[in-house]
Amino acid sequence: FIHGGSWTSGDKKDMEYLAKRYAKYGYITATMSYTLLINNFTDNNIFKILDEITDCIQSIKEELQSRNFDENKLEIALGGTSAGGHIALLYSYSMKNSPIPLKFIIDIVGPV
Repeated sequence: FIHGGSWTSGDKKDMEYLAKRYAKYGYITATMSYTLLINNFTDNNIFKILDEITDCIQSIKEELQSRNFDENKLEIALGGTSAGGHIALLYSYSMKNSPIPLKFIIDIVGPV
């Protein structure tokens, strides 16, 4: 799950409630923070955020592999609220080589 905050605020802790909700149903869940677009737009931009998502998914994949999950059966749902939903959509449309194949996107009040 990716937090909202108009691209300028928020934190991964904002999505804990959703992660816990899905974890109760047996899903492996994670939340992530990303570089906020407050200033220094030369270095901080959507491309950096998309790379951070790829890095996060790669870390999840490596952790699951270390726990002997079958790599061929891994699929991921990527979601978020507001700006996080928008970022999830941008990732799904632009990043064709996700470390774990994207199964679906959850966009909660994100601009589309």
